[in-house]
Amino acid sequence: MAATAAEAHAAGAAYPQDVAALAGRRFEARQPFGCAGPRPSETADGYVIDEDRRAMTIQMTATSWSDEGWRQAFSAPDSPAEALEGFWLRRPWITSAACPASSGVEGPASGESLGLVRVFAAGGSRIPRRGERPYRTTVKLEPDAPPPAMPLQLVVRGKIADAGGRPIRCRAGGPDQRPVCLVSITLERVSFETADGATVADWRE
Repeated sequence: MAATAAEAHAAGAAYPQDVAALAGRRFEARQPFGCAGPRPSETADGYVIDEDRRAMTIQMTATSWSDEGWRQAFSAPDSPAEALEGFWLRRPWITSAACPASSGVEGPASGESLGLVRVFAAGGSRIPRRGERPYRTTVKLEPDAPPPAMPLQLVVRGKIADAGGRPIRCRAGGPDQRPVCLVSITLERVSFETADGATVADWRE
């Protein structure tokens, strides 16, 4: 559906009814992280293992879209958007929750092209906003026990928001650039899970 919305945007076509019909549907998005191993710092997204304390610290930070263009894209005349927070879906061309295969060749990463966004209207409650607060937890590792099954997974659950009948909105810098699309959501739950499905940490709205 995101590809359908992107194509319509690039072609200047009418908003697809199949995309509009997504409003209210539940979704679950999974993506792996920590594929390259532990991070060098506890303040970085990913995970760090402290062997002395036998503890693993896991952290992921939500994205904030602060530019005026995206705020305008999700604003309505009677409900201007004040803040947009959510998650980029890394490597949206991979539909499984597996790490990408290594080819031994390093190159520049592709630009982000698909994300899940919560839209906070001006004058609304600020309590649900994450701001700069990351999703973060520390797990005790038992002596001689194996570490959690890798890769770790960020799991986001909720519903597709109506967003004025346009739940997926796209932008592009020009006709020769791939559109970048954001899916408007109502967030219900964010989890860290292991590769074998065990829940490590859970945040519910």
